[in-house]
Amino acid sequence: MNKNLTFVLLILCMIPLVNSQVEFYSGDIYVDSLHSVIDIQNKANISSDYVLKNKNNNEEKINLTFIGIAKNASIALDDFPFNNKEIIFGPNEIKKFHIEYLSEITDSNNIKILRFEPNILLNNAENPEKISSYCVKLILPNEIKSVVSFNKDYDFVNNEEKRTTYHWNKNNVYLTPLNVMWNNLKINLSVNQKPDSNSIIDFNQLINVTITIKNTGNKKIDNLVLSAYFIPALFEAVSPLNDFNQLSDYDMIIWNKNVDSLEKEEIKKFYYSIISKTNKTPIQLNPVSVRINGSLIAFSEEIEIDIVGQEEKCGNWKCEGKENYSSCPIDCISEKIFSNMPLFIGIILLICVLVVFIIVMKLKK
Repeated sequence: MNKNLTFVLLILCMIPLVNSQVEFYSGDIYVDSLHSVIDIQNKANISSDYVLKNKNNNEEKINLTFIGIAKNASIALDDFPFNNKEIIFGPNEIKKFHIEYLSEITDSNNIKILRFEPNILLNNAENPEKISSYCVKLILPNEIKSVVSFNKDYDFVNNEEKRTTYHWNKNNVYLTPLNVMWNNLKINLSVNQKPDSNSIIDFNQLINVTITIKNTGNKKIDNLVLSAYFIPALFEAVSPLNDFNQLSDYDMIIWNKNVDSLEKEEIKKFYYSIISKTNKTPIQLNPVSVRINGSLIAFSEEIEIDIVGQEEKCGNWKCEGKENYSSCPIDCISEKIFSNMPLFIGIILLICVLVVFIIVMKLKK
């Protein structure tokens, strides 16, 4: 991977760690909703509407800091310009903020990167509560039909005025950053990976993965390279062994597949098998990346596979873990029997008393 791009990605990953050191706000003001439109051209034109509420019957004074906006952002409070950080909320009062600004887009090795940071500091502290409504619409440039990667799953995608538009409509979520990556090579394709099962019984069980790649553009694509990375301490390569290589400069195993060409709308599938060497659940499979001439074009999603354990397997004659008579009668028949043991003992004792009584009566005769 290009060093500049690697540096940018590391910075994006580290930002949440830096933010995590900020203390949490403990007052009564909270962000109830966010509605944002991100229109990407040479820069990102961002328009956001926030609703903040006071959940207490008392008045509260608070300092607000919109941490991700540009310095020249336009901020309005209830349709009036807002220039001060300090604001007073009356009892149970609701206030609406509208913000507009232009955000720079990072360009590295034919990859464009946008970071949308919607969070607000309340008295210089992080907002600890989830918001009830999170709606973000991201509009790509005319010539870009898809993205390389998101850090949040979108809810749906459509075309608005012939431009690809992604939508996030979520409820009860934290107000966290949205990171978006796309290429400017005007190459459009999709890639995804799917394991044969989303759960395994034991950590050393074989995991078979299918990689599907599709040319979603209107022209042929040549010289693609698919790659997936694995840490040797966590995974063992199984097949096809010719597709796996040990990286000499890193403690890493890489799965590579060269694709000579992909016609318009063509779909190709590839397969690999690995074994997990750790019992930590869930097992995480890193995204599969696609490159053309060294430039990153697309990412698949990250995959999680649960290790459910042998005790979860119904039919192994062991009533263990979360199993019970209702979920697995064949393993937990003893549970049913022992749950009624006092009744069984009572019946047996009664039978014994009757037998003894009959024997005694016969002996008397």
